[in-house]
Amino acid sequence: MAKTFTHWYSQYCLNRSIVPNYVSAWLLEKNSMTERMRSTCRNGFSVQLLTQKWSNPSLDEINQLKTNARERVVIREVKLLCDKQICLYARSLFPKKTLRGKGISIHALGSRPLIDFLNLDPTLKRSSYEIARLKPGDYYYEQACSHLIQYNFAHPGNKSPGGDQRRESRFSPLETPSRKESRGKLWGILNNTLPLYLWARRSVFSFFKEPILLVEVFMPEIFERKSA
Repeated sequence: MAKTFTHWYSQYCLNRSIVPNYVSAWLLEKNSMTERMRSTCRNGFSVQLLTQKWSNPSLDEINQLKTNARERVVIREVKLLCDKQICLYARSLFPKKTLRGKGISIHALGSRPLIDFLNLDPTLKRSSYEIARLKPGDYYYEQACSHLIQYNFAHPGNKSPGGDQRRESRFSPLETPSRKESRGKLWGILNNTLPLYLWARRSVFSFFKEPILLVEVFMPEIFERKSA
């Protein structure tokens, strides 16, 4: 599935010289990401459902879920927006065994945040985080950027990710001219503001003792946000 292999690292092995404090504060957030994002929104928070369907996970995702290699799972992809800015792309995976009992309600979740579903289990547990710095060519990077491009087409007055180039260079360095030439169309669409990398985290929930894998990709905009 992925064009390049994603290197994931335990949250306990983060190199603080590579991961700045303003980034790790978001990556290592223990409480609801939805609630933290809401606290930074002055003019509205929303979840937009991109897709939810039965599909084949990647080998890496299979290993995380500990499912059969041939088993299809429900894959749900959403984007989270604050003040009409895309701040997060999220991909969650639900094996068949997770969808029994109360788990079946995932099909009715729609554009509500995942936490509304997870709260059905009062004994919900979550694994520690794994962190990755995604580069162009990585599946999760490409998914996040493709949805950002589509959103900018639909909202031509919207700012590019991370704001102007001065702010962008602080949070997610721009690609080099040679990289620009190799990516052609994507660069033209975003006016040379595709990030060189994106931060991501993943974790596995134990929902009524069954697994749910959640991958979250952070857009540069999110690192500038403070509680309203």
